[in-house]
Amino acid sequence: MYQLFNVYLQNTIVYNLVFKVLNYNFNNEDKTKQFLSILTECLSKNTSFDILREFLKYNNLTFTSEKERVDSKVEDLISFFNFNNTNSVLDLGCGNGNVLTSLSKKLNINDCYGIDTVNYIEDINFNYLQYNNNNQIPLNNESIDVATSLMVLHHTEDPTHYIQELHRVLKKGGKLIIRETDAYNLNLLHFNLVMEFIFYEILFNIPVQITRNYFSRNEWKSLFLNNGFKLIKEKSQNIKENPFTPFYYLMEKV
Repeated sequence: MYQLFNVYLQNTIVYNLVFKVLNYNFNNEDKTKQFLSILTECLSKNTSFDILREFLKYNNLTFTSEKERVDSKVEDLISFFNFNNTNSVLDLGCGNGNVLTSLSKKLNINDCYGIDTVNYIEDINFNYLQYNNNNQIPLNNESIDVATSLMVLHHTEDPTHYIQELHRVLKKGGKLIIRETDAYNLNLLHFNLVMEFIFYEILFNIPVQITRNYFSRNEWKSLFLNNGFKLIKEKSQNIKENPFTPFYYLMEKV
């Protein structure tokens, strides 16, 4: 797959989008160009990416701090949805758990659950769950008020399965908050694949599955509507504002 990433980066549109995101974080055009030059060389020669990690360390190039990332996500969630009368929350794909922890503390919600395929949580302040042998969420039917899944479903081999699982554990009328990327053309698909690789494999060394399950916003909407949800509201950004073209959906179980 490394060779494919190199092919994608030969596309000027994809390269420019990747450059925009990296330079936003590095705030140094020359260093960003050097980083991408080293990356393409490593990909073409199929060599270790340690040289890239050393380059980042030596030049003190960093990404948004974890606190800034978490604060931004929690602020987005609270501004998008009124959590009043929410007694239980499930975060599908909770990652390191920091967003769920911060959200639960800010809103004083004690009955919180997080689930992920990889456990790299340092300080668990909620009920951490693991999928059973059938990739089912170990919660009872209709037991959760609100579920979230933030930039997670595109990592799964079968997004429909997890949508159906979310539907199963939500109470009737329960709410589902989704954040996904609107990959409405091939260039955006390839851009997202390259960025996933850079983020997870090179920068953070987190074992996240990279799939091609990036869909357009309308394709995502159809998946939810066909699996027992109705759309309550949505919020999105275009490519000029954010190359990841993220959007939020608020869904309700029917």
